[in-house]
Amino acid sequence: MNTMTITNNNILTNNEGTAMTTNTISTISTNATTISSSAVLFDLSIKVFSATVTDAEVADGVAADNNASHKAGTYLKNLLAECKELDTIKKFAAMVRTWNKNLTMPWNDNGLRLLPMSLMLDHKAQLTEFERQYWDMVDAFLADYNTHVGAAAFTLGKMFDRSNYPTEHEVRGKFAFNKMYSPVPTAGHWMVDTNNAGLAEVVEHSMHEAHSREARAMQNVWDRMYKIVSHMADKLKESNFDGSRPDGKKTKLHDSMLSNAEDFVGLLDDLNVGKDPRLSEMGNDLRRLLAVTDLGDLKKDAGARVAAKAKLDDILNKFNL
Repeated sequence: MNTMTITNNNILTNNEGTAMTTNTISTISTNATTISSSAVLFDLSIKVFSATVTDAEVADGVAADNNASHKAGTYLKNLLAECKELDTIKKFAAMVRTWNKNLTMPWNDNGLRLLPMSLMLDHKAQLTEFERQYWDMVDAFLADYNTHVGAAAFTLGKMFDRSNYPTEHEVRGKFAFNKMYSPVPTAGHWMVDTNNAGLAEVVEHSMHEAHSREARAMQNVWDRMYKIVSHMADKLKESNFDGSRPDGKKTKLHDSMLSNAEDFVGLLDDLNVGKDPRLSEMGNDLRRLLAVTDLGDLKKDAGARVAAKAKLDDILNKFNL
């Protein structure tokens, strides 16, 4: 629980946001959650050489061929269009970002994510391995950079311009794998001289902002749960299998429908840093359903689909999602 202490004959703000005064040092308890002690903030930034450049000459040629203004469009040239090594790095970076997103929750609009403390050691170990793999791939790409540039001359034909290509040293600077863990800030134990009424307002705003970010993080977990449950329920509608769809086709069920749900509920206890009992209960309901659900049965047995969908609908209705 966080507290705010204010001294002297001045303004205090209580849990309901109501102003009051005191002549002595007083401590106000707030309803802050324990997120600051059960999670950390994490910032991940992975940069990859885009290998693209705007080609004004080509754009002007396209405009002229179509009797259009030169302002009608631009042409973005891919300098290494057939470079599999660079494509592999880009896909790897995207995979790491997705992995990190699945283990964390949003904290602010600047990319900071909330990472459960219970996952931190495994997260750090895996991220260290990802970083090693990333730089190994970058080193291999740069070792053959001049070869890749030479191959681009054949790929781009008349559009090839050697001056578009930065040096190997410059390209290395366009790659980055930055990560940072930091504690969750709290508004706890403020000692404020409220002769400055504006300072008390800053404290109140800080506490409100902390609560808002905590709520946003937990809402993200609820949204992910809803997306999984509603997706499964939608897939198991009998109209998807009896030929009554407008296109006459039947829905195909994939392993990912169940595996994605299993992966999520496997992380739910860690992601529930706010210790929301309703979220835990909903996760337990989904776990019980997944434990007795077989994809093969869902594909061939209408009764299994109806029963599973009924339980999914019960979960959605129970939590008024």
